[in-house]
Amino acid sequence: MVKEYLISKYKPGTCFGLPGPQDEISRHLIQFRETVLIKIDQGYRFIIKDGHCCTINNYQGKIIMDGDKIIEEKITNKSVEAVPC
Repeated sequence: MVKEYLISKYKPGTCFGLPGPQDEISRHLIQFRETVLIKIDQGYRFIIKDGHCCTINNYQGKIIMDGDKIIEEKITNKSVEAVPC
């Protein structure tokens, strides 16, 4: 549920400097693999690699939950790295 929420919200790219055709299943698998969740007391820390064709945006953040409900989401760090395109 949380990974799906993050993928839906941030729509991470899947190019990672290697442009070319991707089917929907491959694209979703890459997005799922590049979104990492780490369980913490009140929810999750997350890392998202948003791979565009010439840059990769790296997001780190925290999601606070109450049961199955997301009550807060916060980006705590963002970095950008250039990749050959």
